Amino acid sequence: MKTEKHAYEFLVRWDRDGRLSGAHAQFRYVTRDEDGAVL
Repeated sequence: MKTEKHAYEFLVRWDRDGRLSGAHAQFRYVTRDEDGAVL
């Protein structure tokens, strides 16, 4: 078995003055068996 980490989403937020106020990333994990099939 093998588990892979993939980038899923990247969000960026600005405040009312146009300055960067935050960022957030999410990832998804895919687990595959020996034959490569997703579990």
